[in-house]
This record gives sequence, C-alpha cells and structure tokens, in this order.
Amino acid sequence: AGGMLLLNEPINVPKIAGILLAVVSVLSLLNLRALRLGGPARQSLITVVAASLLFGTVGVLAKQALNEGSLAVPLILTQTVSFTAASVGYVLWTRRWRPNRATLLYAPPISALQLVWSILLFQALALGDASIIYPVVQLSFVLTAVMGVVFLSEPINRMKVAGLALAVVAVAVLSLA
Repeated sequence: AGGMLLLNEPINVPKIAGILLAVVSVLSLLNLRALRLGGPARQSLITVVAASLLFGTVGVLAKQALNEGSLAVPLILTQTVSFTAASVGYVLWTRRWRPNRATLLYAPPISALQLVWSILLFQALALGDASIIYPVVQLSFVLTAVMGVVFLSEPINRMKVAGLALAVVAVAVLSLA
C-alpha cells in the first residue's frame, strides 16, 4: 500500500483486495496467544514485523532507484558492497564473528540463491508496480512453509493451511490488478 502512495502507482480494487487478503493471511498464521504470553515467541513476532516493515521500505527505495534509471545488477552490487561494509562494522562492534560448520556450509548456497532472487526481483520491479511485486514476493512464505513441513518436519494445523490457502488467493487476486 505504501508503494502505491509513495510511488504514485495506480490504485484499483484488485490491488487493495489482494493486499487485504495477504494481510488477513499473515494474521491467520500468527500465534496471537504468544503476543499475550510474552517470551521468545512474542519477541520473534515483534522482530519479524519489524523486518517486514524494513523489507517493504527496501522495496519502495529499490523501485524508486529503478524508476530513476538504476539498473538491477549495479544496484544489487552497490547494495552488496554497502551491506558487507555494514556487516563488517557490526561484527567489529559486537565482536561476534565465530562461524561454525553450519555457517560455512550453508552461507555460500544461501548467498547464491539470494543473488539470483535479488536480480529477478529487481528486474520484476523495473517492469511492474512495487505495490504488486512486493506483496507477491513476500508471499513466498507459502513455499517456505510447505518446505518447512516437508523437509524440517515442522508442525501443520488447519489454521496454518487456511492461512496459506488465503495467501495463494491473495496472489491470484493481485495478478488481476
């Protein structure tokens, strides 16, 4: 929704309906009881909401950069250099650099996937509205949830299935926009 307002993108009924369905989908997946109880589950939900807000802000900034003539790959390269510098600064400041075997094993393929993901996302942003692209990409949690159940043996329940199904409907509605 912020993308539509800040980037002067067209507002229409399918966009608004799709975004609302996506919000309802995410809310149906949240463990709202954890918010009342506190502890690590509450902190996790608060952290992921903050991350989502920052992710949306990145989307608006990336779309604006592309609107002003930036190309996807140079934008990603510059973003990567900036991210690396900030990460090194953080590590030096906190003194938390002790990669273990899992870090060394998984970081390279994660980086490669993030690079391809970023290129595809920025190319999509160059061609379409951020108000459609970002809600669709954020709904990648449907695939993540399915993979979590299949490969990580994470629990599944009716509410989670309903939320995931609603997310798929949200993407379908957004595709009409």
